Amino acid sequence: MITLLHGEDSVRSLEKLWQLKSEAKLAGCEVREIDASKTSKPAWEQFFNEQSMFGDALLVVLNYSGAKDLDEKFLIGNSTDIIIHEKKKLYATPSIPGLKVERFDLEQIIFDFLDGLAPGEQKAFLPIWKELLRHQPAEMLITMIGRQMRLLLLMKDNCQDGPKEWLDIAWQKKKLGSQANKFTREHMVDLHNRLLRIDFNNKSGKSILNLADQLELWLISV
Repeated sequence: MITLLHGEDSVRSLEKLWQLKSEAKLAGCEVREIDASKTSKPAWEQFFNEQSMFGDALLVVLNYSGAKDLDEKFLIGNSTDIIIHEKKKLYATPSIPGLKVERFDLEQIIFDFLDGLAPGEQKAFLPIWKELLRHQPAEMLITMIGRQMRLLLLMKDNCQDGPKEWLDIAWQKKKLGSQANKFTREHMVDLHNRLLRIDFNNKSGKSILNLADQLELWLISV
């Protein structure tokens, strides 16, 4: 069986992956993992063809950034159980007969929070922030906030070109434009740069505050 797990809710996606791996191990399967985005295709294909060293059933977990580019013909002809784990949401999934697909979308409350970020609106978005922290890790939230700030800057500058995430959201640009107009460009750039410093300090252990507290101070200054 081939299972595809994808979507932007990394917490639920990883929980599901952990569950499937645990169930396989309890059933006596050997579990092998490979990061296909950093390994040559012949090397990861060998994982599928090798038998378990103990003669047990084999489960291959393919951590694949860009699963839509998989060799579908090879996967269709393979008898090994496979889990394809894609960290992003796929809008087109592989055409593999019997493929089991599970998508993990972010909850609407996250988008309500991001859309509400604007100067002077703390009374509206800070309570949502408190609620989000009960269910989502700060590490995921800083990624989403950073993405929103990048999109707002691109909107502010009226960019006609940009990264793929920008080109893929034409339908959102009217709403982003209204949000961007609530900021001055200088304030937006300052917020973005401070967010980068928070991320760097958190990853390098240079802050005495935890990430959630650092982000809350940042949000108060929006």
